[in-house]
Amino acid sequence: MQFDTLDHVADVLGAQEAAVSFMAHFDYGEADAAAWLFADDAVWQRNDGAVRGKDMLIDLINRRDRAIVVRHLISNLRSDWRGADCVIVHSYVTLLRQRSDAVPQQFPLPLEGVAGFGRYEDELRKTNGRWLIAKKTTVTEFKKK
Repeated sequence: MQFDTLDHVADVLGAQEAAVSFMAHFDYGEADAAAWLFADDAVWQRNDGAVRGKDMLIDLINRRDRAIVVRHLISNLRSDWRGADCVIVHSYVTLLRQRSDAVPQQFPLPLEGVAGFGRYEDELRKTNGRWLIAKKTTVTEFKKK
């Protein structure tokens, strides 16, 4: 990827930061913070169906079982700059999932291994100076039996 200006670099880094921060907020159950990075009309295509809009996202996060600790490790970020207001971020995701007997959790938890591996494709739009997820697609390539 070649950048003509520092603005392009800033756009790509801003979009990548939003995509990674979104999943961190998701992992920690921070529904409002995750929704702040999700466009009003955003769609997240997951293996269990589509999440459409902020209200559905907030509901998904708030009804999660708090005894299950989830961490999405995002790596190998690659970005397609589509102009001043659109960046596509491609990444790998490694999923760790562990049930805890105590809520809140007492860390460190025992690690049973990787629960899954796949990739994300995040389309982000710049809206009022902020990068927001407009479309997120999850593709699972490996899953623990």
